[in-house]
Amino acid sequence: MKAFFEYIKARINTDVPAIKTVRMFNNQFVNSNEHNDRKDGTTGSRFGYRTEKPFPYPACFVEFIVNETNNLPLGIKDYILTVRFRFGIESYKFERLDTFDFADTFDQSIQLMAPTELSGLTFTTFQEIQTDFDENFNNVEIPTRDYRTRLRVSLSSRYNGTANATDVENVPTGQVVTEI
Repeated sequence: MKAFFEYIKARINTDVPAIKTVRMFNNQFVNSNEHNDRKDGTTGSRFGYRTEKPFPYPACFVEFIVNETNNLPLGIKDYILTVRFRFGIESYKFERLDTFDFADTFDQSIQLMAPTELSGLTFTTFQEIQTDFDENFNNVEIPTRDYRTRLRVSLSSRYNGTANATDVENVPTGQVVTEI
């Protein structure tokens, strides 16, 4: 999964340069926008202690949700994943229509993402399955996009290095598979 995340991050940095921060999701919006406003000075994340360092906006945080795992011969695993992208976009307007433009630009990029021969990854194209919005974070709008994909990972290199993720179906590494 690490290589998959790094590939996604590199592609976002290249294809959507407007995004200034790309990291794994860890409740960054809650933890970065809280502040200590209690009269008794109580601290702790529940009471507003800032546990996340500031990051530049717009930001994108990536979360992998494993929906299904199929173990195949030769140390190969197929994961059916939901890849959730949470964006943070600062907005001080009443009507925030530019958020839709931002999300549409990202959608175009992510749906065209495919593995390259150099990446060594095998995954299906991203199919959007859900969109959501959250706006209650101190003028930071958080559109969320969920995509479904299948990732094939080989664990065989830990053993004898004779098999790879493409041996099961003889699909060349880097080939785009459009069915999940």
